[in-house]
Parts: sequence; C-alpha cells; structure tokens
Amino acid sequence: MGSWTFSSAYVLIHCAYPFRSDVVVPEDTSPSAARDKGTSNHACGATYINSKRYIEALKRDEHLTWANMAGWIDTHWKPSWVAEPAYAWDPAAATARMLGVDINREYEKHGKLPHERAGTCDVVSVEGDTVYVYEFGTGYDIEHKAEQLRICCAVAAKAHGKTRAVGQLVKFRDEGAYPSPPVTFDAFALAAIEEEFATRLATVEGSAPSPGEHCKRCNAVPICPEASKAVDALVPGQALLTRKPFDFSLTVRDGDHARWMLERLKLIKTLHDRHLQAIKDACPEGGWELADGSVLVEGRRTVERFSKARAVALLRELGATDEQVASLDVPSEESSGLRVTKPRKGKAA
Repeated sequence: MGSWTFSSAYVLIHCAYPFRSDVVVPEDTSPSAARDKGTSNHACGATYINSKRYIEALKRDEHLTWANMAGWIDTHWKPSWVAEPAYAWDPAAATARMLGVDINREYEKHGKLPHERAGTCDVVSVEGDTVYVYEFGTGYDIEHKAEQLRICCAVAAKAHGKTRAVGQLVKFRDEGAYPSPPVTFDAFALAAIEEEFATRLATVEGSAPSPGEHCKRCNAVPICPEASKAVDALVPGQALLTRKPFDFSLTVRDGDHARWMLERLKLIKTLHDRHLQAIKDACPEGGWELADGSVLVEGRRTVERFSKARAVALLRELGATDEQVASLDVPSEESSGLRVTKPRKGKAA
C-alpha cells in the first residue's frame, strides 16, 4: 500500500490513487518560498513551545508571520502543550501510540511498524478527559487542513486514552493570527472518524484517479493518467510541435525543451481560464443539480486582507511624518516569470 501520513488526509479522502502500492509519486523538489516560510515558522513555533518559552526560537522582528505566531502562543500557551508529537495508528486494530516528540518525520526510525500509519500534530495538550489539538497554517488557504485535524484528533485521543477531543485550525500571516472556531469531538465522533479513514484506506489498492480541487495538493499529478488526458484534450501532444518532438516532463532536457513546455503551459493556462469562465457563465443562479444529488455552485467567502491605505491613514492620524511612512516601504526582489528574450541584432558595419 502506498505511503500515507496525517497531512495526506485531504487528498486521501478525495482520491486514493496516489497511495496505491504500484504508484511511484515523484518527490516535489521544486523551489517554494511559501513552503520554506511555513517550514521555518513551524520549526520556530515547535522550539518555542517545547522550550516552555524560556528561550526565543527567533528574534520576533525578523519575520512578521513568526512574530504573530509567537504572540498567539504567548496568549494561549499552557504548560501541558507539546509541539510536534508523532503518533502511529493501526487502522485494523483501532490502536494508536506516541512515537516521540519532534522526531523530524523519521517514523520508522522511532518504531513505526509496516502496518501502521503515522503522522505528526502541530500541538497537542492533554487536560483531564480531553485532548486539545492545534493545527497551524501559514498560507492563505488552510481549509484543506480540516481533514488532517480530524484524523489528528482521533489518533491523539486514542493514543492518550481519552474520549473527547477539541481541534482548532490557526492561520498565521504577516498581518496577524486568524484562529478558526474550535471543533469538539465526542467518543462517537472520534470512532466515526477512525472508521471513515480505515474504510478509505481499504479502498486504496486498485482505485482510479478522481480529479478535483484536491489535485493542487497532490504530488502525483505529473504521473496521473487523468492529468495526462486533460492536457492532451487541451493541447494534443503532436499538434503543436515546433522543430523537435518534446513531451511534458519534470525532467527538463535542455533550454529548447524548457521553452517548448513554457509556451504550451501559457497556452494551457489561457485555455483553462476561458473554460472556467465559460462554466461560471453557464451555471444557473442556484447551481446545477448533479446526478448524485450534489449541487455544483460557485462558492463565496469573506477574505480578510491587509489595507496599506488604511494603515498609512492611521499612521498619519497618529502623527507619523512622511519620512516615517516612506521608511516602511522595503524594496525586495521577486520573480517576474520565465520569458524568452530575443537576441539583439548588431548594426551593419
């Protein structure tokens, strides 16, 4: 059976294909500033919590997201908090146990057995008959972590012999901390979560890909047959060849191969945007009722965004000078995307 950890819960529930034993999922080694930022802040938070806040993991003025995380920890911290506890869960036997704390995802090294599933919670606190589980997120969208939080609550409660769990998602950004409402699970709800995931794991072998919103969280997309079909449907492999027959691949052969993929990726994005808009335009006001009883409708949500204009207005109201306001603008360099530049033609002598 393919590998699965608690952080894979969202993808597992919606598509079991990546976890089949015959599917080799390529490791995502592409540069990611967002991923690096999240990893750094999680590491700082874990060190800060497990040191019982006696030492600073990082100077707070070095990163706004970390400053907000540290501030939230200061406000809510309890002596019972443990950061990065790792657990092993046996779905068949419905048992769970702790493997260690801050073990850097080295589950087998710390005793995980082949038939067990393992994962790490961001923060766990055991108080009375209740386990409190906190899941941290540093991105704009952390709703997918709800599935991870559910299985973390069920496994942590089982491992500590408790019959009640309270889970909470907390989003940290440069602008502040945004905790979601806590969710409480009683003994029946925890048993239902275990059964749901155990049943899903039993369907892994032989499962087919199921495309959807979860695909953007899945590392198997480059080898997914449904993804290949989708690309071929928009851009047939042999229809737009230039001088050389290239294919889409994570292994980039040379500059010409990179250029071939880049040009077609831009075309695919354009087609994607137009197809998506066509679907939105055709969707009835109340959505489409589907054959399985569900409804396809455009969702709406309220997003909190930082307003620089309001912040500057407040600073001026409080007496900030033009020089002080201007000093807040810190230049930084970011990628403007890959592009092909034409060589300059030299002037005739």
